Amino acid sequence: MSSYPDQVRAAERAEIRKRYQRRHKGPVQLGPPASVRVAEIDRVLTDRWGEILPHDDAGADDAFIVCHHLARRAGDPAVRMQGWLDRRAPWMPPADRLTLIERVMARPLRWKADTLAKALGLTAANRTRLKIKSIGAIDQTSAERAEIRRLAKIEYKRKRRAAKAADPIY
Repeated sequence: MSSYPDQVRAAERAEIRKRYQRRHKGPVQLGPPASVRVAEIDRVLTDRWGEILPHDDAGADDAFIVCHHLARRAGDPAVRMQGWLDRRAPWMPPADRLTLIERVMARPLRWKADTLAKALGLTAANRTRLKIKSIGAIDQTSAERAEIRRLAKIEYKRKRRAAKAADPIY
């Protein structure tokens, strides 16, 4: 049985948590980072190959990359990988699928943004066109992308201030 001061402290802590979450939300993300990254890789691959990966080394390399990212998602990663391979690489023999899944599950890799961009061959133009945020570009450095974001933010604020000044005050 909790006493009144304990209930008050618990309520105060809950209020602090709520205020902290409100203040520290950060950029809006559609889901957990691994989910966002998988969706973005899928967008790049669909743009490049369509719904089915090619039956060659390039398709196998792309399946390898996606499986490593699926291994980092919540739930049962082996089932996710199997489902993804069924949809996107139906040409892959079951023995090769099992080998790939076991290899990935043994030691899933973490990919940095620029390393992944190099593996996918993602250019800045395609990155912008496909609205990719978590993968780098092979023809832009991280610093160059940061500078572009900084300039876009400045331009956005300038336009917002101009629009605010144009609004009549009633």
